[in-house]
Amino acid sequence: MNNAGGTGRELDPLWEKLEDLKRLDSDLTTASVRRPERTSDQIRAEIENRLGFFPPFFGAALASPPLLEGLWCQQLYCYYDNPLPELYKEKLSAILAQYCASSYFVVTHACMLYKLGMTAREIGLLLEGPVLSADNLEHVFETLAQYPHPVAVWPVEDPEFDEKLMVCCAAVFLGVKESVRCAAELKEILGPSNYACLIALLAGIKTCHVWVEAHPEVNCEDHPVVRENFLPLVRS
Repeated sequence: MNNAGGTGRELDPLWEKLEDLKRLDSDLTTASVRRPERTSDQIRAEIENRLGFFPPFFGAALASPPLLEGLWCQQLYCYYDNPLPELYKEKLSAILAQYCASSYFVVTHACMLYKLGMTAREIGLLLEGPVLSADNLEHVFETLAQYPHPVAVWPVEDPEFDEKLMVCCAAVFLGVKESVRCAAELKEILGPSNYACLIALLAGIKTCHVWVEAHPEVNCEDHPVVRENFLPLVRS
């Protein structure tokens, strides 16, 4: 029924809402249009262009371009483009590689650490690091309590900080009894941004372990970093 006393603009808000819904539908339609699927050769070329080589890790996914793209994108976000210090990422990856049934990652990360300047002795000591235990974790919490919460910048020249942080990371990664407490400590000392980057790194490492365990044909000897650094590492 018409309202004779109205201004004629009572329905304007409704028309505006309808226009908003039309624009939203248009945006969603545009977003849902998938980009053309890339071939495995195209994705491989991108990986080689970025890294300088094609890690054997990705070889098992070559038969499925979408899967290869997914693995590559995850590793980009979780590891290669992760802003955490490169040496720390490698150290943590090497330590956690010991909990993988495949030897692929412990060898590749040890060789990468050697390439980055660590000595064979330093790498050995890293891999023989502190054992996860309730007493050791209490000591870790006591040591980390001495640092600002959160730290203003990552203490790149502080081996003790790295070591204690990696113990907490291992606890979270393995889901041990104190993992929740360790996660809370990591978040408080690193702050939300660095903590998110660290958890992304742990998630990427977990995916890598599951992938190589399911593909025993993936051989670390085919990795260029291993070919270049394994013998110098074991002979030093």
